Amino acid sequence: MRPLFKKNKLKQATGTLRNNLILWFLLFSLVPVIFVTGFSLQQSRSALDKELYQRINGNARELELTLGDIDKILSSKTEKLAGDRTLTFYLSTGKNGEINTLLTDWLATTSAARISAIQPDGKIIASAFRDSDGKVKAENLSGDKEFFVTEAVANNLKDNPRSKLIEAQKNKLELTSYYPVFSKSGKITGYLENVLSLQQEIRDLQTGISMRQIQLGFLNQVNEGSSWRIS
Repeated sequence: MRPLFKKNKLKQATGTLRNNLILWFLLFSLVPVIFVTGFSLQQSRSALDKELYQRINGNARELELTLGDIDKILSSKTEKLAGDRTLTFYLSTGKNGEINTLLTDWLATTSAARISAIQPDGKIIASAFRDSDGKVKAENLSGDKEFFVTEAVANNLKDNPRSKLIEAQKNKLELTSYYPVFSKSGKITGYLENVLSLQQEIRDLQTGISMRQIQLGFLNQVNEGSSWRIS
């Protein structure tokens, strides 16, 4: 019985050694594989993040340039309207109906969302806008109720007659520009306010950039006149 016991003990020792060798072989084989796999995944993730970042930046720059071009074209058209002597005459004589006709005709030739005529005291006397179907309509401002720009805007126009305002709210992003209308003597007889719906322009361009990115990017493009922001 004693020789059999030693033989079984030897088998157990041999089995334990074999198991240890297999365990260490697996460790030395798998650890490098796991390390290389993890490192490769990290590198792939970094490469994907970099590619995504570059694409977003590229899209943002393209969008900034496009919106900047739209703003320049719209500014040029608005300045031309502000310098129209017919508009100056209508503003100085209070012919609001004729002003509405001018604004409606002008808006139909641009991509703006709204155009308004404002008196020096901030009272809005005429306005044209695009409805949800894109049709141009004149705002009905007749009646006893009077409409004025906000106090912040009125105060800013006194110091900066030509100003720009970016208004960002939930589901709304607009660039509002103000242009002074001068009489022949150089006196300000009123202002033109045009509103460009950046949200609509962005939707038309079908980009995937967030509203916040667009707002920050477009602020860098607005370099004419004074700029301020109300959120």
